[in-house]
Amino acid sequence: MNTFCGCNNPDIETKEEGMSVVVSCTNCGQSVVTTNTDMILEQNPWLGDDTEYEIYLDNNEIEKKVYIEIMKNFMVITSSNALKLYKNKQRVLIYTGKGQEFYKKCKYLNKENAKYETKPECNYIKST
Repeated sequence: MNTFCGCNNPDIETKEEGMSVVVSCTNCGQSVVTTNTDMILEQNPWLGDDTEYEIYLDNNEIEKKVYIEIMKNFMVITSSNALKLYKNKQRVLIYTGKGQEFYKKCKYLNKENAKYETKPECNYIKST
């Protein structure tokens, strides 16, 4: 269980409003408003992370249907193009980004049990 809300699978979003930060869980609706940004960053390290990450998907241990859906969602390509990539059996760069959006993408891949690699390596979320 996390320290913010009672969800087993929280989806945390934040937004700045003046000198405050609003932290909300989109799954249960719980929200907190604080001016203590140090506490928020300590519990949610991706929020203050300005590192540019790349996510590479490995298709050696993934079901074809799951792979195709991931590729369609991440790269906005057709099923037939995703299938061609799947058949190549090569690692594919599927996302480049930072912070909260990067964290959400990794969390989604973990939920799908997809093996992926991040560059640089991330210390707060890893492939399952």
